[in-house]
Amino acid sequence: MDINVLGVVNMIQAVAKPMAANGGGQIVVVSSTAGHGYDSYAGVPYTASKWAVHGLLFTARMQLNAHGVILSEYAPGEALTPLVKLRPVQPTDEHKAKMITTADCGDTLFFIASQPHSMSVIQLPGYQPFGGMPPPITAPWLSGLEIKPKT
Repeated sequence: MDINVLGVVNMIQAVAKPMAANGGGQIVVVSSTAGHGYDSYAGVPYTASKWAVHGLLFTARMQLNAHGVILSEYAPGEALTPLVKLRPVQPTDEHKAKMITTADCGDTLFFIASQPHSMSVIQLPGYQPFGGMPPPITAPWLSGLEIKPKT
C-alpha cells in the first residue's frame, strides 16, 4: 500500500498544483489489470493495492480535470520482464512470446499522453496461460486469511 497507493498519491500531490498553476497538464499513471479483476498470481496485498489505485484515479480524475490536469490510467496485462523468471510456474515460450514488452508499454504510454483527453486503457492479453486461470499460489502473504477446516 505504501508503494503502490501512497506512491501514486504523493506523486499526484507533488505535480498537480504546479501543473494547474501553469495552465494544466497530463498525468499518466501505470496501474495494473489486477486492479480490474482477479489474478491468483497477484496475491491479496498487490491486488488490494491496485484496486485502491484504480479507485483513487477514478475518483480524482474529475477533481483534477476541473483544474486543467488530465489524469489517465494505463493497466497493462502481463509484461515479459525479469520478474517472470521468478514465478514458481513458468508460462510456455509460446505464451511468453505473446506477452507485452517494455517497448509495447512505452508506445502505449506515449499514445495516452498524446491524447487531448483523459483515458483509461486496460491491456487485455490475447492469450490465456494455464487455461485462462493461473494456478493458485499459496504463500504467507496475509496469515489471517487462510481457510482452515473446522476443529
